[in-house]
Order: sequence, then structure tokens, then C-alpha cells
Amino acid sequence: NAHGDVHGDVYSGDVFSGLEWSPDETKLLYTAEAKKVEAASFWSSKAPKASVPEGVGREFVYKEDWGELATGKRLSRVFVMDIATEQVKAVEGAPEDAAVGQAVWAPCGNIVATTFSILPRRLGV
Repeated sequence: NAHGDVHGDVYSGDVFSGLEWSPDETKLLYTAEAKKVEAASFWSSKAPKASVPEGVGREFVYKEDWGELATGKRLSRVFVMDIATEQVKAVEGAPEDAAVGQAVWAPCGNIVATTFSILPRRLGV
């Protein structure tokens, strides 16, 4: 993943996925897994115990996914890649308690997407 500092795996072939050119064909719109905080053990951390970094001590916390045909997919987000600069940016405005997918460009250049509630539980799609 060349853009691993921005997002996780790119989604393909499922209910969340989407890949579409902008109306002016200068940008690519796609869905990918939101960037995750890497979990680590308290015993493997080199950080001082007074300042515990995010993710330390959370290596065994259950992470719910969508199950069935979407196993391993937890929190999807929409991203835009500028083809000329190869810069990737997350699309802002997605609710924190929803997965986002099926994004398309409107003719005016705005982005339209579907949100899937993740509260109280992910019950499949």
C-alpha cells in the first residue's frame, strides 16, 4: 500500500467499494479502510509508563467487522487521489459512527456517498 500513512486496504468487489473518475478526469474517488491505530503490548512498548502511547495495551481488544462476505472490513472511508500530484486526501464530513461507501461524483463535482450505521452493532449488509 503506497498510501499506508493515509488509509488501510482499498476496498474492491463488495457493497462498500467504488472507484470512479471525477467529471474532469483529474481525480479518482475510491473507498478504503480507515487508518488504524496499531495495537501493542505493554511489555513490548519502549515508551515510559507515565506516557502510554495510543494503542498500547489494546492488542487483545475485539474489533468488530461486518462479517459474512465483508470479513475484516471495519470502518470504510472515502478518499480522493489527485492524479497529477498523486496526493491522497480523505473526504471530510463522514459521521464517526458510520461506515461510508458507494461514493460517486455528481455532475457538478460534489461527492455523494452512502453511510452504514455501525451502532449499536454491525449486523451485516
